[in-house]
Amino acid sequence: MAIRDVVLDPDGDILVIVPGMHPEDHSKDESKPDETESQEPTEAPEDAANDVVPTDEVNQSNGFHPQEEQWQFKASSKHLALASTFVKKMTTGPWREANEIHDDGLLHWNFEGFDVDAISIILSIIHGLNRRVPRTVDLSMLAQIARVVDYLDCHEVMELYASIWVNHLSDTTPGASKEDWDSWISITGVFQNPAIFQNWTRVAIVEKLNCPPSLELPILSQAYDKIDQWRQLHLDKILACIYDHVDRLSEHTSCSIECDAILLGTLIRQMRANSLPGLRPTRPYEGLSISSVVKTVKGLSVPDWCLKMNGIDEPTQNPFEFWGASKKIIKTHQKKAKLKTKRKSSSNGDWGFGGPVEEIEEVMEIVVVEHSCGFDELINMVNKLEAEIKGLDLKNDLGADINLLRLSNYAGVRTHGQASKIVVAAQCLQVCCLWPVARYYLSSEAATTTQSLATLGFHTQLNAPPRKQQLHFETSSNTNTYTQATMAEPDVVLDPDGDLLVILRNPSNIPDVYKELQSSESKSESEVILTDSWDLEITKADSEEDAQSTHSTHSDMSDPLSWLSEVKFLVSSKHLTLGSSHVRRMLNGPWLEATEIRDDGLRHWVVESFDANAMGIVLSIMHNRHDKVPQIVELDMLVEIARIVDYVGCYEVMVLYAKTLWIPYLKNDIPDSYNVELMLWICIAGVFREEEIFKECTRLAILGCHSGTPTLGLPILPEISDEIDRLRVRYLDEIFQFVYRVLDELTTKNLCTAQCNASE
Repeated sequence: MAIRDVVLDPDGDILVIVPGMHPEDHSKDESKPDETESQEPTEAPEDAANDVVPTDEVNQSNGFHPQEEQWQFKASSKHLALASTFVKKMTTGPWREANEIHDDGLLHWNFEGFDVDAISIILSIIHGLNRRVPRTVDLSMLAQIARVVDYLDCHEVMELYASIWVNHLSDTTPGASKEDWDSWISITGVFQNPAIFQNWTRVAIVEKLNCPPSLELPILSQAYDKIDQWRQLHLDKILACIYDHVDRLSEHTSCSIECDAILLGTLIRQMRANSLPGLRPTRPYEGLSISSVVKTVKGLSVPDWCLKMNGIDEPTQNPFEFWGASKKIIKTHQKKAKLKTKRKSSSNGDWGFGGPVEEIEEVMEIVVVEHSCGFDELINMVNKLEAEIKGLDLKNDLGADINLLRLSNYAGVRTHGQASKIVVAAQCLQVCCLWPVARYYLSSEAATTTQSLATLGFHTQLNAPPRKQQLHFETSSNTNTYTQATMAEPDVVLDPDGDLLVILRNPSNIPDVYKELQSSESKSESEVILTDSWDLEITKADSEEDAQSTHSTHSDMSDPLSWLSEVKFLVSSKHLTLGSSHVRRMLNGPWLEATEIRDDGLRHWVVESFDANAMGIVLSIMHNRHDKVPQIVELDMLVEIARIVDYVGCYEVMVLYAKTLWIPYLKNDIPDSYNVELMLWICIAGVFREEEIFKECTRLAILGCHSGTPTLGLPILPEISDEIDRLRVRYLDEIFQFVYRVLDELTTKNLCTAQCNASE
């Protein structure tokens, strides 16, 4: 048996053993190969720059792996247990996987029945190895990933990648196969995307022939029960409309006997041609789909017929000509027509006797009554019933607990305006559980500004950036009570079973955006008001007095950060050591943080002078707590995050958010001239390795600076400041040499007339 080893954690304590799947075990035998980055798996070192998931390029999409292959993933049980409810129960219960240590010193977990590529992708994401994860996958692979996610119950850790993959896939319904329905319904059900789920369940309701769903994919069994219920209900209405129309034409005279007979015969013939029986079918309507029935009705066409009239003869029925009718309006009107007839005639012979009988063709001018009837009424009724068909609702039909603030709902959204920026800033506080800070700053006068935040607190001229200053408020007794009661516990719990307390002292947790909020000139615009439950609301004060009264309860607050001199995060040292090179060296060395267990049973790691919100975001991402991470951050917050990433050394864990979400959101606002904001972008581009942005920003800095560039206390800038100044001097030397060379030539050589040279 060929054993393929994949190292997810060099210090891992569990071996995830995945047998290669047989092609017959997979629901899809044929699929187009995906163009994702992939290669044959090898033992991947942790710091490899181009590690990828173990997958075969040819067989990635269809899940085929030779029978004799076995994949062994050396993983961290701590990462798996924090990300997966299933693994947490398994590793904390009386199961063999949790208690039996094998000869290799590891726990063993046999993970069978799933696609090995899907498992590899998920395990890489759980361990923060984002460079191994493809940015796009095909539909069948995403369906297999959804199977594993549903089984492991690790939705939160996969949520962001799932939204990226779904956005890259073409959500088109024309020509979709049943396999596509199954895949999309399963994917959007597992990852809870209500809009796409409703779209594809509507496709299934309309197209379904009462065929059973794929039993392999999750969600489908429950969804298809509801789909078939709605399918039968809508077929009840549509078929009742059709067969009631047949009964009307059979039993009643709606126009005339001739007209009704033509319509009835046409309808019955076309129904039979499209497999609609003469007798009304009953549930469960085997072999019938809504789309086929609607198509039959929309394809109905009926002939017109005419009554011949002559000015002399009595009107007689003469359906002598038929053509397609486009209207269902019962009407008659006279119309001139010509009718060719033949009659026999004999001519006189030469001797006066009758000659031979000849057939003569004559054209008669007649008047006909044109009669036109059709199925417009029936077609309109069926169209109306079809338009009423809706897909399933995840919450109401399947009982899914949909979080309306899931990351997938924010994809591609960029907010503008003062109120929206306040909310975005508030979310940075809210998602990191720093509710006291959010309460102070969003209920104070700092939230009453109407000033534009486009520059995010940075000056347009190259001066030192405004330092973060504490806002001063009067502290109420109630607030002090709350503070004293909670300071003994961690402010943010990222792992309930954590073994490391990260203590952030002197947190600069007032981003420049909040300082800008202090400079309000008017209180009659949008106000941010917090209810007693601390839910954010955007309202508009009716007057300045109302705006002031809104914050009257906080008028006696003192500096809220006086008691937030430190912020404590309860975390998993395993997550930090795998995601951060700095923490790995610290906790594996002879340092106090690695050896001393405090009275609370935890190791302590003290860091200073970082933004508390940025620290919360970074630690949340390292723990796969994506529900606590905003998809939108402003420039000052991104700079604070970059500071922490550079200090901690956790680039790989952060690369997805930085390169896919945060930087694309902000990069259209990169300045085109030299200022402090440009230097901040140099810092961001350097930390997150955005080469094109880094080149352009440093070029502008070389062109615009007058002397050495400021470092601003940020990473990257001290390393390149001297180089920028050196290049500035070099290019100035070249320019001056060229200019003075031209001047010398003008003064020493007669390149033109003396008068011309003098004027130059």
